Amino acid sequence: MNRKSNKLHVINRVIALLAMLCIVTGLFGNQVSAAKVTIAKELKIGQYVTFGTYNKEPILWRVIDLDKGGNPLLYAENILTYKAFDDQLWVANTAKNYGNNYWASSDLRAWLNGVGDEIAYDASGAPKSGTTKDGWNAYDEEQGFLTEFTKEEQDAIVLMKHKQLIDEVNSTASSVENKDAKLHRYESNIKDCLTNYEVARYLITEEKVFLLDIKEFYTLVYQAGFPVIKEPTKSAKEKNEAKSTLAFSPYWLRTPRASYAEETADPKYGGVSAKPDGASVRVVYGKDYILAKDAYDGSVGVIPALYLDKDYVLSQGNGTVTSPYHNQRKK
Repeated sequence: MNRKSNKLHVINRVIALLAMLCIVTGLFGNQVSAAKVTIAKELKIGQYVTFGTYNKEPILWRVIDLDKGGNPLLYAENILTYKAFDDQLWVANTAKNYGNNYWASSDLRAWLNGVGDEIAYDASGAPKSGTTKDGWNAYDEEQGFLTEFTKEEQDAIVLMKHKQLIDEVNSTASSVENKDAKLHRYESNIKDCLTNYEVARYLITEEKVFLLDIKEFYTLVYQAGFPVIKEPTKSAKEKNEAKSTLAFSPYWLRTPRASYAEETADPKYGGVSAKPDGASVRVVYGKDYILAKDAYDGSVGVIPALYLDKDYVLSQGNGTVTSPYHNQRKK
């Protein structure tokens, strides 16, 4: 091979190597782009995430807060189901038997944190058709809310402590932080709903999945300008046995109705509030009100909330409602 041929051969090899390098670089560039991830602590308030499933539907959540450690608070964008807060098999020095408004021992709290058949119900078990108002939406045969979440997803939910207002009936609990404090005063208008919240009687609970309380709802949803009226998911609407003529669905908070609006109208007898008898739970009722319903009422919507571990990796999506952040689910 002469010198001219050698030179041409070298040039051809260089061109081939450059072409291969371009191809490889392009492939790696695509991989780098595809592998771009978002860490949960980088999420912004108002962004959307799909995380977990219920009734075989991916759950869409909105980020409504981040705690001091960077764990985002996820709040379901829709009513996921309709359920009683508690069954009616509970009595506390009252002739009424409409369930217990005590979040810490409620059937709904047990179900929201249950996996499979491992649900920490009290002795009466889950609400049955005979222990819910008009027999609506019993869930004694339903597995726990977290059943369809993968193990990775279950482990990514942070166990958190929460302030929990309490009424007179349930103030016998040893964990009450301020037994001599006044009860939270009732006010039906959302704009005035907090009343004496900061100094009202309370205790601390700890759970992974929860309902918002009245202050969380007021500050993180209502004041933030996020939708107050919530639509049910397709499966929630189809499975709801309750009949309603309302144009909206009331949904639970975890806050009890603890007293009347005015202290002078709230006589006590036997340690029990005259109207709030341990059964009334606050509900978001349309765009302007937070009223109360009996705990055994299965016609009320359920909108869960949870804190996602700040280090959880979300590998896809851009945080919009049409392209929420999510991850490839692993069994």
